[in-house]
Amino acid sequence: MAWVRIDDGFWSHPKVIAAGNAAIGLWIKAASYCAQHLTDGFVPDHVVPLLGGTRTQAQRLLSAKLWQKADGGWVFHDWDDYQLLKEKVLERRAAAKGRQAAWRAAQKQKTAPPD
Repeated sequence: MAWVRIDDGFWSHPKVIAAGNAAIGLWIKAASYCAQHLTDGFVPDHVVPLLGGTRTQAQRLLSAKLWQKADGGWVFHDWDDYQLLKEKVLERRAAAKGRQAAWRAAQKQKTAPPD
């Protein structure tokens, strides 16, 4: 599971206010989508309606400079400044998997009957 980081002052940022609540609803759902699918901030055009968003809302995010237009969709402005990129998420998952395997092996050694 990846997380989306949102600054506690996000709600009052001038870009957020300019975009409006409906567009920000799309923004947060799209951020969650990007984190879940490890898209590094790319939102395909066909996903916008799946998130309950409209082209008008996407355009508002573009106008507010929260999104940028990309081939086949949209990209979060400065995604990599605030969110973890796919490579880092996968690295952390691999490290966690290794820690879990080591812990389980240690637990198995503790509960194994003596020879």
